[in-house]
Amino acid sequence: LASQIGIDQIDAGPSGARLQFAQENQVSPEKIIALIQRPHSVYQLDGGQRLRIRQDLPDGEARCQKIIQLIEPLRSNA
Repeated sequence: LASQIGIDQIDAGPSGARLQFAQENQVSPEKIIALIQRPHSVYQLDGGQRLRIRQDLPDGEARCQKIIQLIEPLRSNA
């Protein structure tokens, strides 16, 4: 799923995750902006090509679920 929209790398740990986007990707900037502008957002831009998720993700299952929850809306109408 991730590589189809131009995510090169995903790093996830107990305190959150980071997605690294390729220079050429299929995610509209408007979708990223909408994510980070939500009230109480756990999303934050980290440089020009990275999106950081600041949320407790205690185990592998929680990390996978959060990444999938994020990627699905980013890839819709990509």
